[in-house]
Amino acid sequence: YGWGTFGASAHNVDRNFETFTSAVTNQDRHEQDAYLNLTRLAWFPMKFTGLERHTITPQINTVNSTLVSFQQEGDVRERNFAGTGTLQIPKLPKLGLLYDTNKTETSQLFRTDKTDQYGVTLDYVPTLQRAWLPRSIQMGYKVTKLKMDFADGALAGAADPFSVSDTRDDTREISARMSIQPKAGFSFNPNFARTTQRESKDVIFSTSTSVSASTQTLVYDKLKTQT
Repeated sequence: YGWGTFGASAHNVDRNFETFTSAVTNQDRHEQDAYLNLTRLAWFPMKFTGLERHTITPQINTVNSTLVSFQQEGDVRERNFAGTGTLQIPKLPKLGLLYDTNKTETSQLFRTDKTDQYGVTLDYVPTLQRAWLPRSIQMGYKVTKLKMDFADGALAGAADPFSVSDTRDDTREISARMSIQPKAGFSFNPNFARTTQRESKDVIFSTSTSVSASTQTLVYDKLKTQT
């Protein structure tokens, strides 16, 4: 009825299935995904995607591929959902919205990774064109939150407790750009970008007692860049 499009697919590959062009062999892969595009609202089109993947990988030395890392060994489950929308009203700035979430559970590493992203962009072309006014303006802001949780089994097989300590990363990115052309043959394009990342880690400093009684939380700046 003109509202949009949607679709879904499922893909199951047994570890015994092998062709001349198989990138990875000796691995069970089960994957299903779906998408939905809403286009009926011309002033606010939206797109949604979802993915669920379950992979069972034996020991790496039995997998005939360099595309598989140690972190993918064993039973790995992944879920992803993403949604985007663009608010585009004539003569007003175009506003883009983004949300993305991903969760990966790796049983052999006793590890769960969860990432959430929130973003907004602004694009504006002024209807009034003057030499002293910008021809276009673009701005963006994105927040990424990463959370890594380890179960008790991860500590038993870890050489360094620091590597299996629960971790949370908070990354913030901001960008801005303008295009100015005061006269023909001369253009000026100022731009700015800044990224900061702050990390919190529940460091396990002793294994003689329980994990909760031998943990200290450290909070520190992990990354700062500016252009």
